[in-house]
Amino acid sequence: MKKSINLLLTLLLVTSGCSNKEIIEHHYTYSGENESWHVEYIVDNIITFTEGNGKLDTTSEKDKLLTATYKKNLSDLSEVKNLSISYEYNHGGGSLSENYDEAPPTDTIFTIRSGSTGGVVEIKQESIQVTITMDGKEQILDLKSND
Repeated sequence: MKKSINLLLTLLLVTSGCSNKEIIEHHYTYSGENESWHVEYIVDNIITFTEGNGKLDTTSEKDKLLTATYKKNLSDLSEVKNLSISYEYNHGGGSLSENYDEAPPTDTIFTIRSGSTGGVVEIKQESIQVTITMDGKEQILDLKSND
């Protein structure tokens, strides 16, 4: 038992003594809805500053998730042949396009997920525009920050 405690203390001292690292995390959530859809967009940023050998290195990671939930009955989507969801903001966007020629949608929740390392760090946006198109009929939603 005493060896385990000594080993644990040694590991804590070694790891804390070598840590010239600062981590900053930002979490942003946006949402919006109309009579048919509820959309939520979540961005998680992690920025790491590491000092070593007289220089400062910076790395960034981001995970993004857009979830569009159809608020009405799944059966209402049974005639839909084409569904596309896209979003845009200052630094980019994303999209999803589904074709239902063979069978109708089996769920009312649609997601667009992406992640990256390096690159532009997300900053809080005024709004994010989401366009949902079902068989050529377009709906536009503006997502606002919940923070």
